[in-house]
Amino acid sequence: MIHSLEIAGDLAKSHRFAEGQEIFSDEHIEAIEGARSYEKSLESLQVQEYIHKITNLNLLVMGRICQALEDASFSPTIEAVILRASGVLIPILTAIDLLTAVVAQAFFLVTGTIRLLTGRGPIYTEVTSNPLMHVAFLIQNILKTVGNLIGSLVWFVSPLDGFKVSLFPAHGFFHLQLNRLLSNIKDKMKDAENETRFVIPILYGNGESSVFSVPSHSMHKTYLIVEKQNDRFNLYWVNRPTVSHKTDLDIEAAHQEIASMLKERFPFMDREKMMSYPVQASVPKFSDSAKYATIDGQGNGTNCVVSNLFGMLHTLDLLRGDGEELTQLRHRVTREALMKDYQFYQSEAFPFASRGDGYTLDGVWASAARKMAAAIQPHFHQPSR
Repeated sequence: MIHSLEIAGDLAKSHRFAEGQEIFSDEHIEAIEGARSYEKSLESLQVQEYIHKITNLNLLVMGRICQALEDASFSPTIEAVILRASGVLIPILTAIDLLTAVVAQAFFLVTGTIRLLTGRGPIYTEVTSNPLMHVAFLIQNILKTVGNLIGSLVWFVSPLDGFKVSLFPAHGFFHLQLNRLLSNIKDKMKDAENETRFVIPILYGNGESSVFSVPSHSMHKTYLIVEKQNDRFNLYWVNRPTVSHKTDLDIEAAHQEIASMLKERFPFMDREKMMSYPVQASVPKFSDSAKYATIDGQGNGTNCVVSNLFGMLHTLDLLRGDGEELTQLRHRVTREALMKDYQFYQSEAFPFASRGDGYTLDGVWASAARKMAAAIQPHFHQPSR
């Protein structure tokens, strides 16, 4: 996602004007750059959450032992004894988790080094070029291991309390960083001038969180526009095809809504969600919101990172009072630039949803079918002898 925002930011700066019109204003560029900055911080946090996603044998094994005991016909006393005795497995499972996390950190170090030296690397690993990410990842891993070992001692007295205790050190370190980011967002809201806006990326999953999914890859990418008017705040959630909004909020209510939406990105750092396995991700509630606008859908299901980004720019156009013609001109210029400079887009895979060919997966298929038909057409119309 960081890479997509970087491409969009570079493209906006190099194609600010087209046909005598400013299609990427200062506000558009600041919105993209602000979203990229927040995304870097959020992905650093998500890498830490990933430790708990891929190294959770304790949650998996102990959860299944609990379920097996509930399904068995043991007396409550025998069930309690067996459950507590199973706590001897926790140090063994913790050692396996630790080894897995070390392998993951080695992989991130390799990708980060490659990116620092070459500027390129595997997709979804942009954040690994940040040395502070690796420090935080190491600290998170140490705290998770320490928490598991302390929790194993409490487990013999109370299994449920033992599991909660095991989460406390690592979760505490994580939320300390998240709260710092939220504090920075609140400061930005306080310092913002009236009639200004900034953008925060909102990612979320829905349903069971797979341990094999790459951080952010399996999540839906959307954007939240924060607008300040008369020292009050309006929030616009861009999630194609709908733009929802909540208006006239004080700073505390607006900040609480932002915090709630951001926290849904990290289900494995929510202690209540961790109490059951598999862990379930949830869609941000954004309750009591109203529909602000309806825009085109995102088309291909994997296009959300870019299509919702340009949906956010479209929403800024609506808030600024710019006409639809400007939005469509920006889409056309962007499409031409992408098809010229990026191989991926040269087969008419296009990130903006619309009804025309090349804008949706059906459109791409129809266009490809016509091209194939045109290629073979001459073979069926040979001149007669």
